[in-house]
Amino acid sequence: MKKLLLSVCLGSSLIFSSAVFAQTASEQSIKQLIVETGAAEMGTMVFDQLLAQLKAAGATDAQIAEVQKEFKVDQLVDLLVPVYQKQFTEEDVKAFLEFYQSPAGKKLVEKQPMIMQESMVVGQQWGMGVAQKIQEILSK
Repeated sequence: MKKLLLSVCLGSSLIFSSAVFAQTASEQSIKQLIVETGAAEMGTMVFDQLLAQLKAAGATDAQIAEVQKEFKVDQLVDLLVPVYQKQFTEEDVKAFLEFYQSPAGKKLVEKQPMIMQESMVVGQQWGMGVAQKIQEILSK
């Protein structure tokens, strides 16, 4: 019984000690990761699309300028930092950065918007097919 208790204590201390020594990812490294992955640029693109929709809906140039002054993509990046910090250690983020700064990582970031766009089309087509089959099944 003593050996079992000792084993449990030793095992749990090893598990908890590794968690304690894992360094929380820094704000700086996370922001760099967000830039390297293209997520910041994607946020800017989404915001630009929102502004275009506002303009199409009749917003004046002055109103759009006020919205642009009020909201910055950097605000979203700041809000995302704690989300990343909950999930990743500094070691994780450094490994991610190493990948995204490599030729393969850069190619992934470059191709990701096209992949997402094509994936949306494929997903919509698949979803329509699924919906049609569900209707056929339910109408039996």
